[in-house]
Amino acid sequence: MCYYQPPGVDHRSGGPGADAVNLVSVIDAWATQDAAPGQLTATKRKPDGSVAFTRPLRLHPQYPRYTGPANDVDAAKLASNYTCTSP
Repeated sequence: MCYYQPPGVDHRSGGPGADAVNLVSVIDAWATQDAAPGQLTATKRKPDGSVAFTRPLRLHPQYPRYTGPANDVDAAKLASNYTCTSP
């Protein structure tokens, strides 16, 4: 079983966290190609549909930790600047 806990996301969607991820394609690949999900990337969109920021989703209990440049607001918006961390 895989469980992802997206930080800052309400029960099903919404909230300040990145809440958009295509889980249907992930489940389809798992069922049809035996490709178990690993890291996923979620997106938070602005009201106009543009991307506000992205965050990596990790298997629970791991979580994403920012490792990009210090004090860089634009870098903090990119999932690629986060690494997997265990509690």
